[in-house]
Amino acid sequence: MKRKMICLCGMLLLCGMFWGCNNHEKEESGSGYQIYYTNIEATKVTATAYDPKAKTAEDLVNELLMQLATPPTATDQKVAKPENVSIERAELDEHRLNLQFSEKYLDMDRITEVLCRAAYVRTLTQIPDVDEVEFFVGEEPLTDAKGSRVGAMTADSFIDNVDKELGAYEVGSVTLYFADKSGSRLVPVEEEAVLGTSVSTERIVVEKLFKGPDSTRRGVYATIPDGTQLLSISTDNGVCYVNLSADFLKPLPDVTEMVSLYSIVNSLCQLPNVDKVQFAIDGDTEKTFIEDITFSLPFEYNGELIGADGARQEKAK
Repeated sequence: MKRKMICLCGMLLLCGMFWGCNNHEKEESGSGYQIYYTNIEATKVTATAYDPKAKTAEDLVNELLMQLATPPTATDQKVAKPENVSIERAELDEHRLNLQFSEKYLDMDRITEVLCRAAYVRTLTQIPDVDEVEFFVGEEPLTDAKGSRVGAMTADSFIDNVDKELGAYEVGSVTLYFADKSGSRLVPVEEEAVLGTSVSTERIVVEKLFKGPDSTRRGVYATIPDGTQLLSISTDNGVCYVNLSADFLKPLPDVTEMVSLYSIVNSLCQLPNVDKVQFAIDGDTEKTFIEDITFSLPFEYNGELIGADGARQEKAK
């Protein structure tokens, strides 16, 4: 079904049948548009001039959506939307454009997600018949980190506000601990991350662990059971409080429970403000992890689980 929808989108530039309701037939001048991308570092939105061929609002939306998904010619720019995220439906209702994205949209980190929204909204609201854009994931409206509906967005939502929504941020690096091939040892991996005040570094670290290592990295493997959710995270007086869903208690077939546990502990304890990690499962700190190990007390960095190659990396630092 998804493939059929994508193929249909390509045809709709010609036939104009991509629309749900309330079509508009206003002719457009077809000049003076900008297509918004991100820079290669994915830290800001940039624009390239574009002269569309379409005239009606519906055809303009189709054409601009195609351009937003097409890699730019400039070497310092890239498409804002990750390749694995697809747009499954576009519907123009009065002057509001509703965009329905695939579930993979939720896998984006916060910086990528905000920049993606900014690029799409700023591009599409240039169309005279599109005053605002709302994002949906599947059938549900997009919500923010607090669970509140993001709602309809206008160009003014982002034109001088991307940095404000993201907070002050900078590109830095974090050390993450993944499993080695045996699943019984940890390997430290340094990864680039966009660090800022609107999203805690602790949350960024754990969310990166949830995603697992980059597919281009060899010899390192994911440590977190599928379905595990980060319910909350905060740090106070050197203790990082991590509240996970019960899915974390499900063992991975090829990774020991201790490696799963200390991949989080060691990764967080690399941060300058974290000395210990206190876990809770669905808010309960009395859950038993394995055998007689409970989450009632905080955990400290464990160097004994670091593999030989990882130990050499740690010593080199």
